Amino acid sequence: MKKILRFLLIGFLLALGSRKLVIAQIIPSQSKVTFSISHMGGTVDGTITGMQGTVNFDENNLAASNMQATVDAATVNTENRARDSDLRKEKFFDAERYPQIKFQSKSFAKTAQGYKVTGDLTIKDRTHEVTIPFQREQQGSEVVYSGNITLNRKDYNLGKSAFPPMGKTVKVHILAVTQ
Repeated sequence: MKKILRFLLIGFLLALGSRKLVIAQIIPSQSKVTFSISHMGGTVDGTITGMQGTVNFDENNLAASNMQATVDAATVNTENRARDSDLRKEKFFDAERYPQIKFQSKSFAKTAQGYKVTGDLTIKDRTHEVTIPFQREQQGSEVVYSGNITLNRKDYNLGKSAFPPMGKTVKVHILAVTQ
């Protein structure tokens, strides 16, 4: 009986060790969202930080992979205090009522350039399905996920009647570092 239990335990440990699923916490201090939008003939760049969440990634079984992440809407920073204050108000992010921007994955797929994740992006009270192409890179004990997407700000009711005028599309870069 002891031999059978020992055999089962060794088999269980070997099966556990051969799993490729990487379950990791996002490191908030190293992860962020950056964005760029046209504004008054120029471009405004900014960041949103406070990213938290988990990434469960198995490159050999993408159906088992999932990701959930949030960023803190009140951390929006364009290096202009007046503009940042305006962006936190109801007309834009309404950070007091909707403190988090959320992403929840639905599926992953392999692409010629890396991977893509499809999921629900929620900003304020609006949720839309988006697909984000991304690359995954192992850097020592950390894994870096990096992707870009272009969003229509009006889909999320951001700056509906903004003045001075700004572009409808926002270029977004996501950097999520896990451990």
